[in-house]
Amino acid sequence: MIHVIASATVKAQQYSMSRPHPNRREMQMLEVPKPILKEAASSAGTRGKVVGKTRRPTTARILASVIALAVAIGAGVSAWEIFLRPIEVQVAAVERDVPVQVFGLGTVEARVTSRIGFKVSGVLIDLRADVGNFVAKGAILARLDDREQSAQVARTNATVQLADANLQRAAASVEKAQANYANAKSINERRQMLLKGNSTSIEAAQTAQAAQDAALADVNLAQSDVLVAKANIGDAIAQQQLQSTILDFYTLAVDLRRFR
Repeated sequence: MIHVIASATVKAQQYSMSRPHPNRREMQMLEVPKPILKEAASSAGTRGKVVGKTRRPTTARILASVIALAVAIGAGVSAWEIFLRPIEVQVAAVERDVPVQVFGLGTVEARVTSRIGFKVSGVLIDLRADVGNFVAKGAILARLDDREQSAQVARTNATVQLADANLQRAAASVEKAQANYANAKSINERRQMLLKGNSTSIEAAQTAQAAQDAALADVNLAQSDVLVAKANIGDAIAQQQLQSTILDFYTLAVDLRRFR
């Protein structure tokens, strides 16, 4: 243990009691000596320890070091678990033949743009499609009033039928004229033979020749009628096709050939 002996303090008190109160100058000249430190032997006989200073036991220091080391190890393990451990991910199952789908924002434009419309004027009576609709090949988009044009097509059909009938009559006339010509030719040949043998008169032979010539003319006329009838029926058929084509213009339909 260390003991402090404050002898100077006791002397100072005695001095102040034996003398009257000094003046200020004397009080300033007084010095209070510092406490004297003495060493005292401990129970174990140790020396060299100074009063006011203490040394921690070695066990406490070791315990503190162990605690600090444990805290550091725990912090390191926690950091490894948080930052260095593998990241858990969810693995999807393998799929095959997955359809490819593309999503995006924008404007879809056709590679080829074609303006369509009626080639004839008329009154619109039916509208079956609008801009942006999907239509199939041959689908009807719109129709005009085609009653007048349908009547025109009907007249051309009748003209074709009439021309065909005229052609058939002309062909029949040719056959009849050819038969009459063959008969007249046969009669004329007999009359000419009889005339050479003086078995008939000259007038009879001339009449037979005239009949043959007339029959041949009828054949030629009938053949001409056939040619005219064929021409008429050709014109009628062409007009029928034209009017039918015009009638198709009154109906607006999807024709893919126009977009190729």
